[in-house]
Amino acid sequence: MLLALWILFIIYSVFLAPGDGFTSDTVISLIRGTFSDIEPLVVFIFNLLGIYPLLFAVILSNRNSGGSPVWPFILLSFVLGAFALLPYFFLFSSKPKTSTKNNPLLEFICKILQSKTILFIIVIFFIANLFVLTRGFSLDGFMIAFYSSKLVNIMSVDLLLLLWLSYYSFKHLYGNKHAWLSFIPVVGPIMLLWKKKTH
Repeated sequence: MLLALWILFIIYSVFLAPGDGFTSDTVISLIRGTFSDIEPLVVFIFNLLGIYPLLFAVILSNRNSGGSPVWPFILLSFVLGAFALLPYFFLFSSKPKTSTKNNPLLEFICKILQSKTILFIIVIFFIANLFVLTRGFSLDGFMIAFYSSKLVNIMSVDLLLLLWLSYYSFKHLYGNKHAWLSFIPVVGPIMLLWKKKTH
């Protein structure tokens, strides 16, 4: 199913997603970081897509000590989002856990990611991102951007897939009965990770 979902996402992004290509004013402004003329909800989603790769690094490092090839997928997800993470899940998520004891650098990174401090940092990023919405946002404005910009459209679908992948992680990799909380952006997965660390 994950492989099919990945292929469908690629087909949708390349052939079916509505809107202009990746040279529109919205795209250029997002890349340059000039957000003042962009619908705040679009900026909010854009920033969330920068937070989720770090969140998945925490989620997957808690399941796996880091010896599997998860790190290239995590790093690519900062640019490609679910495009990069979906292949990891259908290729490696069902394989046995591995260890980083022979790799001091990965072992050190995993210890940092498995600390509560990282969860605090992610929460701070999320709260800071919420301030973007205080400029005032418009659902109508977002929908115009959704249908007129290919990037905004793909970003939005990407976020939905990342929400689902976080649910999939807690439900199928950890067997957490409260996995549905992960559909709450960032806050839900943080709650589940915090609970896991306190038990």
